[in-house]
Amino acid sequence: MRRSNSSIQLLLLIFLAFAFPSCQKVDLKYNSESSCGSNTICLKLKKASAEADGISVIKVIAYIPSISDKENRTITFSSNTGIFKSEPNQQNPEVIVDSSGKAETELTVGTIPGQFTVTATVKVGEDEFTASESLTLTIPTFSIDEIVTL
Repeated sequence: MRRSNSSIQLLLLIFLAFAFPSCQKVDLKYNSESSCGSNTICLKLKKASAEADGISVIKVIAYIPSISDKENRTITFSSNTGIFKSEPNQQNPEVIVDSSGKAETELTVGTIPGQFTVTATVKVGEDEFTASESLTLTIPTFSIDEIVTL
């Protein structure tokens, strides 16, 4: 049985892909320097959408790279859905920025589907800088077993 050159090349390519996987590590972490650019503050949601089930949790990360060495190292988070994992203020938590200029919290989403906004704010002297991201909450899906037990 004779194979054409193109099928041999394809088999060789597939073999090489499995025999020698890429050694380059892809870093999926949020890069504050390249993502913020010249902005004073930037915000990243680990997921831009979730089910409006009242239990889904979204990680929220804010960066202040250009002022991370300044005195004010607190970011205030807010959202028009859900509550933040923070004590004592779950509606507008103030989170201290770490040495890399990052502050993070978690948002437990609400139960109403729709388009919502998550915001991070930092004060520098008398000035206030804000970054916002959209969060879409969809109608929760249920399996027949979950509906029967309800």
